[in-house]
Amino acid sequence: MATRSLHALLAPIAAAPPARTVIFTGPSLAIAEARRRLPGAEVQPPIRRGDLPRAIADGFTVVGIIDGTYVTERTVSAHEILDALAAGAAVYGAASLGALRAVELRGAGMVGVGVIHDWYLRGVTIRDDEVVVGMDPDSFAARNDPLVNLRHACMRAQRAGLLDAAAAGRLLARYAGYHFADRSFARLLREAAAAGDAPAGTLRGFGAFVAANREELDLKRRDALALLHHIADAHHVGA
Repeated sequence: MATRSLHALLAPIAAAPPARTVIFTGPSLAIAEARRRLPGAEVQPPIRRGDLPRAIADGFTVVGIIDGTYVTERTVSAHEILDALAAGAAVYGAASLGALRAVELRGAGMVGVGVIHDWYLRGVTIRDDEVVVGMDPDSFAARNDPLVNLRHACMRAQRAGLLDAAAAGRLLARYAGYHFADRSFARLLREAAAAGDAPAGTLRGFGAFVAANREELDLKRRDALALLHHIADAHHVGA
């Protein structure tokens, strides 16, 4: 009798449908790839002001914020996220704007995922523009390489013995001086070589390392994928 009662209590839990989930992405992780990776979620372009209230009104209870609009359109505000949390939604952030908002609102219940969120939390970087890239207005694909990816590449290259700390610091400083939409590894290597930021052989080795490990060094994409995995595990969203 006790066993049957226990099964009766657990049955509704086992049969509970996955949470309605919406993911906002774009340059960090392509929309098509996000849909393949997490088919149980609704995947939408980078989040704009007003998108989150509409998603909550439409019944979404799990929200993953990766990318957001900027410059030409207003992006999601802290107040919109606070309202979503107050309504009972679980809100996660990673990789780009999502990581920034998750650090800002961690005390209110927004959950950050990934290395970039951790870096902002620990002060490894404090620059908002470190995660920003130029974005194609139609496909939402990134047009260039973000500073945060160069930081990751420099750290990895130092561990591999390809760069010393001084050379890495000069490369990062030069890249940080470019407007976010004009940052590219090709430009950096060309101008660093002309300025003598590091020996020519060192820069060639670093360039070859970056070219050979392009996907592995794309930290924004890796963190975006980590967010999808986290949501799939935490909310039983079909993957």
